[in-house]
Order: sequence, then structure tokens, then C-alpha cells
Amino acid sequence: IKNGEVYEKSTGIRCDPFTGILILHYLTYAQDITPSGQWITLKEIPYGGAIFYPAFKKEVLDALVNTFQYDLAAFDRAAAALNGKKLSMGDSGAVFATFPKIPLAVVMWQADEELSGSANFLFDSTIEYFSPMETIIGFGYYLGHKLVGSPFAPNSGKRNDPF
Repeated sequence: IKNGEVYEKSTGIRCDPFTGILILHYLTYAQDITPSGQWITLKEIPYGGAIFYPAFKKEVLDALVNTFQYDLAAFDRAAAALNGKKLSMGDSGAVFATFPKIPLAVVMWQADEELSGSANFLFDSTIEYFSPMETIIGFGYYLGHKLVGSPFAPNSGKRNDPF
């Protein structure tokens, strides 16, 4: 942090404002609590998760489904490129260490001839102790944006970024 702006330590490059806000909120609100290892959905996060879910689904989850529902191998490659670790949930899943003590998981289900694909974000049950709800949404939005915008995403570069 220098002159009110956030910089990447290894490169000295200034972070974009959205990333800077996520970092500053983490540094401001994080507590010394060990993650529980228990996953919960956004709707289960106290103090607003259910209220924010419809917009989050529309903006983040639907974009993930539209991008990866027919090609989960592409999701796996995009997740691996972001240092996601394989998670044995759904048809494909990955865990991301977004910040110390804040793991996020993305779980995907592939579409077939009868059902559309689906996606979900999972948060450690302690997430409420690390950030306000708006920042929790921001973590998911940021990660979803990175996955959908990955060069490994099907048709990358041939469509508009849904975010």
C-alpha cells in the first residue's frame, strides 16, 4: 500500500481498484480464526447471503454454466491455471485459496440431454468473520470473472465477457 493505492509486491504493479478493495477489506476485517472445513452456499451465509443470491446467480453462476456446462475439462484447465485444487464434488470442482484462511470452491455439473448444467460457489462456514457480505460477493464475482475470462474457457476471445 503506497499513497492510498494497492500494489503487487512481486511486480510493483498497481492493482486494479476492485482487487485493491478486496485486499483492503480482507486486511481490515480478517480475524484470527481457523477455517472450519465445512462448506456452505451463499444462501447459508448469515446476514444477507440469501438476499444477494438471486443477483449472484444471475451474474456469476449463470455465466459459469453458460461457459462450461458442455466442457468441464475446460473448467478444470481454467481452474488449474488459477491454482485451483481438484475437489471431489459435483461433476467437477476446484478449491481456490483466495486469501489466507478464505478458501472458495466452485462446483460444476455438466449438462446432458435432459438437464441443463449448473454451478455453485461454496464458502467456508467461517467466511462471515473475514469480510462484510458485499466483499464476500466480490470474492465470488472476481473468481467467476477470472474463470469465465480464462484462455482455457470454450470460445475464449469469441464472445463478450458476461461480467
